[in-house]
Amino acid sequence: MLVQKNASLEYIRRLKMGDTYMNSIITSIRKKGRGFLIMTSNGNLYNAHLKTNYYNVFKNERHKKKHLRNQITDIYRLYGYKKLKMPKERRGAQPDSTAEDSSPDPPAPAPQ
Repeated sequence: MLVQKNASLEYIRRLKMGDTYMNSIITSIRKKGRGFLIMTSNGNLYNAHLKTNYYNVFKNERHKKKHLRNQITDIYRLYGYKKLKMPKERRGAQPDSTAEDSSPDPPAPAPQ
C-alpha cells in the first residue's frame, strides 16, 4: 500500500536508526538495490523505491517475518552465537493426548 508519494531524495537518504518516521522510531534501515527497507518500532515495514528524482514509499507486510528473524539473528551474532535455530510453526497439529481425563470412571465394586 502506497503511504508516501514523491518523497524527496534527501529526506529518505538522510534517515537513520533512531529517527522518527510515520510517528514511530526507526529500528532498522537497509539499502536494497534501488531503494531502502525501513523497519519501525511499532512493527511496520516500509519499502522506499527509487524513481527518477524521488522515492515512493510502500507499507509492506510480505517480508516482515523474514526481516524480524534476520534482526534477531544479527543480535545473536553480536553475542558470539554462530546460528540461531527458530522453531518451526506447527500447523494443524493436534494437542498431546497423553493427559488423562480429569473425571475418571468410578471404580468397579469388589466381588463378594
